[in-house]
Order: sequence, then C-alpha cells, then structure tokens
Amino acid sequence: MTRIQKAIRNTPHDKISRSAVMEAFKDADNKKMNEIRARTNEIVKDRDTADKLKAWYRQLCKRPTFHDEYLDSYNRPNVHLVDCSHTKGIQEITENELVVAKFVLSRHGTLHRSKRILWR
Repeated sequence: MTRIQKAIRNTPHDKISRSAVMEAFKDADNKKMNEIRARTNEIVKDRDTADKLKAWYRQLCKRPTFHDEYLDSYNRPNVHLVDCSHTKGIQEITENELVVAKFVLSRHGTLHRSKRILWR
C-alpha cells in the first residue's frame, strides 16, 4: 500500500475531502523526497556535491535520475558535477565537447569562463 493510500485510509471517513487527499499526497511526497535526500548524503562523500544533487521539488516534477550506481559515480576521481544552474544549462553535446552558456568545468575540475568543455 502506498503512503498516500495509508494516509487516506487512516483519515476518518467524515474528514475525507479534496484538501485532505491533497494534504496526504503532499505529506507522502515530502517523506519520500526526504528519503531520497538522505540517501544522497549517505552515498556521496563530498558534502558540496551531495547538496547540489539534492532535489528540492516534488517527487514526480521531473524525471527521476536515480540508479543504483548513479550517486556512487560522484565518488570517483574522474567524475565532477557540472553545475549549470547559473547558466542557461547545457546547450549542446557533441562527440568531443559539452557546451554550456557561460561557464564550464574542465575534466580536471577547473571552472572556466568559456562555452565548451573538450573531451580528449
């Protein structure tokens, strides 16, 4: 049984309303998202990276990106999070480069004012 079903089932029959169902959905969603954020803290060793990976929106607002090996990949020395939140995001991906609007993170972990990351 889902969290929402449990919350609704535990609500007295005379108290069930549209707003009660929406509140149950919101509470269940908050609990699940807190679990996902806690899992990020457990797996990703670098606190700054873990904080940037945490989603602060509702569970199904965006496509989930979690896989059993996804978060752990950020603990590898050759993997860096490219934070595009201060840009217009990723503009283009080619065979050899990742193009963002204003800043790039090189494969060596250096932030540059540029438009491209070249992979060699």
